[in-house]
Amino acid sequence: MTGTKIVVIVLVLIVVLFIVLAVWGSSTNASAPKTNEDNFNPGQYPMLGAFNGVLAPFAPKLDLAKKTFDLTSTNPATPIRVAVPKDDSHKFRNAKFHLTPASARGCARIEYKAPDGDGDKLNDQKWPRSGDNLTQVSFTILQSGGTLTFTRDASPPQPCVVELQ
Repeated sequence: MTGTKIVVIVLVLIVVLFIVLAVWGSSTNASAPKTNEDNFNPGQYPMLGAFNGVLAPFAPKLDLAKKTFDLTSTNPATPIRVAVPKDDSHKFRNAKFHLTPASARGCARIEYKAPDGDGDKLNDQKWPRSGDNLTQVSFTILQSGGTLTFTRDASPPQPCVVELQ
């Protein structure tokens, strides 16, 4: 057998394998439910977390005068509202919050609202949603600023502190 025949046979096998994998992949993806902004689960896509870990330190961060919000003694009926200042130099800013202590998982609800409504899906961001990490949250804050609302969501004796990182 000559070298040319071996190369042709290997190429034919690669083409057949490619066709089989393409047909199998298309049938697998056709039966899966479509992902949209309402049912997106970032835990299913570990590469997104890897990109976030690499790129997040370079993103502009939200800077507030007060960085710690103690919800331990607040009433759920009276949330803490914080005005987020406008920032003309950054189109988006990252606001990352950490709930302490770790034992107080899910002790608060946090919501971001943009003032002018020009951010489409970024206008109203709420946490937690199903599948979210209950000790850390990250919001994308628009250039126009807005309002952050911290609401206690646990029984009073449990400590609950939200800290901007």
